[in-house]
Amino acid sequence: MRKSDLNRDQLYHLSLFNLILECHGWEDVADTELRFDQGELVAPEGNRSFANGNSILEARFHSPINMVTLRVYNNERSQFVTFHFLFDNRPERILEWIAAEGNLLDIENYRNKLKHTEGLCEMTLLEISQSEIYEVRPPAAGGSAV
Repeated sequence: MRKSDLNRDQLYHLSLFNLILECHGWEDVADTELRFDQGELVAPEGNRSFANGNSILEARFHSPINMVTLRVYNNERSQFVTFHFLFDNRPERILEWIAAEGNLLDIENYRNKLKHTEGLCEMTLLEISQSEIYEVRPPAAGGSAV
């Protein structure tokens, strides 16, 4: 999409994405924000990366469907897991969680960390591979989160 294609709410949500993550050290390594501001056709509309020592995290913002995608990639094992967070009109709730957990999130602990996203977004999808996608639901008493 081009910046001119977004409505006021979408522009506001994208600004929150860039501001919250940038303030927590996430980098726009692909210059997505600059290219978008210059009127280029960009997809996704936002893209930020963060390295926490064990993993590389990549957050992508998809305006048309109110979704933030977070990929956690482990360099040593060449493994990754992807979360798709669908939000309502308050993306800052899940963005603040992503920013707060970025230093700690990795392939080993993502299941435990996902438990804390309940109520922060409308729906969370967990993509373990290109053929395995699950809806993350709140854990039942004594159950698991997925």
